[in-house]
Amino acid sequence: MTMPMPVTWATDYFGLGNAYGYSLHNRHARAAIQRAGVTLRADAAVAIHVCPAHLFAPIPGRRNILYTAWETEDLPPRFVAQIRRADAVVVTASFLLPVMRRCVPEVPAYLCPLGVEAAAFPACRRRRELGRPFRFLWVGAPNARKGWELILQAWRVFAGDRRFELYLKTTVTAAVTRVDNVIFDSRDYSRAELAALYRSAHAFLFPSFGEGFGLTMAEAMATGLPVIFTPWSSLTDLADESCAYPLRYRLIDAWATDAGGLLTRREAARAAGGVATRLAQADVVHLVQRMGEVAAYYPRAVKKGWRAACRIRARFSWERTGRTLAAIAAAVAGEAAAPADDALSACPA
Repeated sequence: MTMPMPVTWATDYFGLGNAYGYSLHNRHARAAIQRAGVTLRADAAVAIHVCPAHLFAPIPGRRNILYTAWETEDLPPRFVAQIRRADAVVVTASFLLPVMRRCVPEVPAYLCPLGVEAAAFPACRRRRELGRPFRFLWVGAPNARKGWELILQAWRVFAGDRRFELYLKTTVTAAVTRVDNVIFDSRDYSRAELAALYRSAHAFLFPSFGEGFGLTMAEAMATGLPVIFTPWSSLTDLADESCAYPLRYRLIDAWATDAGGLLTRREAARAAGGVATRLAQADVVHLVQRMGEVAAYYPRAVKKGWRAACRIRARFSWERTGRTLAAIAAAVAGEAAAPADDALSACPA
């Protein structure tokens, strides 16, 4: 049996808050490709870089692969310029393949979704308990794109109602605060603590304006947590009506900066560099309706959550990520055929 060719792992990305997603992406993808049998060597002919496109720094004399994510249908000029320096670009969501092929047609583009640690986020059967509030949970980076402001607008309907509780979890200041029936938690959790938080909730809220993968939603789904989400960008890979609760939304004008930020058009007037784009704004009234639906018909929601847990395990494992990434590296080196674009859709539902 031929051993997979070695690669250089060119990035060591770490961070909290807005950088947390890339930190997990880097660490888990690196471990996954090693489990797939790939040896990491500093002198390998192919180098893999996990980072935002504008931070990509190719190694001279190598075949450089940029493994990246993005949240909209348009790429800022600096992103395009940096991606053109790559020998291939690997994206985390299927909606990004046509984006890359339209904006940088000269660079081969491949799909390699991220995974979920199924063992770390075991599925559990949920039920409502008498005397305990129905807990809605949101987990994400502390920027407006993640939709927490829309949740707070929707929560006006539930504010002060002790039958319900909202738990907002991010990672910034290492504090936890309760205001009425809302809990704000910004402590840095271990994987076990985060899994326990998912298990403590009855429903997961994710009215995101745009995602490059949606790792926290995928983790919530893995535990069997019923999910209410914006069905746009990468989140359409993760879920649909059969296993979650999609929200109505409208596309709004936005501005993607060369530094990777996403702004409203009003804010964009002060931004230097970037491109006009769109984001998906979930309908707050529909969000309230969906929250009420999940709470009122919870056994039905639990069944959807269980189907979501099965879908995540069938389609989104780090083992699969490692095998796909190894195959892409071999294709870029000219040692194997390129993986098919439709590998994700070929998975069991």
